[in-house]
Amino acid sequence: MMVAMGLSVSAHAAEGDGGHAPLFTDHRLLSVTLAVDISDVNARKRQSKAREEKGNLFYTSGSGEVHELGVAVRPRGNYRRTKCKNPPLRLNFKRKQLEGTLFAGQDKLKLVRPCNNTAAAEQWVVLEYLAYRFYQKLTPESFAVRPLLVRYGDRPDTRTGEGRFGFVIESDDAMAERNGAEALSPRRIRRSNLNPQATLRMELFQYLIGNNDYSALKAVNGRTCCHNMRLLSGTPGTTLTPVPYDFDFAGLVDASYASPPDRYPIKSVRTRYFRGFCQSESIWQSVLAQFQNQKANLVALVASAPRLKDRTRRDTLRYLDDFYTTLDDPNQTERSLRDRCR
Repeated sequence: MMVAMGLSVSAHAAEGDGGHAPLFTDHRLLSVTLAVDISDVNARKRQSKAREEKGNLFYTSGSGEVHELGVAVRPRGNYRRTKCKNPPLRLNFKRKQLEGTLFAGQDKLKLVRPCNNTAAAEQWVVLEYLAYRFYQKLTPESFAVRPLLVRYGDRPDTRTGEGRFGFVIESDDAMAERNGAEALSPRRIRRSNLNPQATLRMELFQYLIGNNDYSALKAVNGRTCCHNMRLLSGTPGTTLTPVPYDFDFAGLVDASYASPPDRYPIKSVRTRYFRGFCQSESIWQSVLAQFQNQKANLVALVASAPRLKDRTRRDTLRYLDDFYTTLDDPNQTERSLRDRCR
């Protein structure tokens, strides 16, 4: 169904698609209206198996036509689902209706949105989106994301209500398929099961964003492995590649509710603390070089991030610069990273 109303896509520069589905082929801010009883959805956030609320999602194509897509919505997540006023959402589409639209190839998408209705909470979401984008620059073995300006209401009219920044995340299966792999959730793995270079790349990235809310080996509450991590299979007999997600407890984001794990000697998530595995000299040099080669691209992402306030942008650039100050000094790299490896 198409209706003649005026939602639009902003003019942020697009990037190559990298094999992604249409929704993730560029990173322009996409304006959408989610026509659903969002108050009812939020009210069910503490239910372990909340029922879906049926609604519609409206967006405008490049030709100016507004598309209406049926969607079922429910709250999702762990910490944020119960602690936030506005929990993250799962958007469940009917795949057949998506043919020929920007959402072609999608099925179920995770929507990350501000924890509450404050300006600060929106900045946290922009910064978490940036964390995903940082990792995309480092490797295709990462989750693709698309930024949205989301309005909630009963009609696709941009003049009604103030939109909030959010982003959708590529599904596990789509990410794995794009990389010619399979997304796995084993109950238990050993360090020897992990690809050494991919693991150090992931761990150095977590250090970059100041995140310790993850594990590539252990699950939480007896669940399948791992914590805030998906594992990609390779060819039979090869090692597994860890792919991180959920970065709201990172120092880069600096959400008011975030705190570091009690077992680490730091009091603020803004304080970086490396807890990666020890690797060979050749792997260290290769991964460090990869991060150095991406410095300009990461800075450019911060400089062009949509909806990021100037003060937040400056603070984020300083935080990024502190990381590269460590990498640029061999003595600091030794003390802060290699001497602390496990």
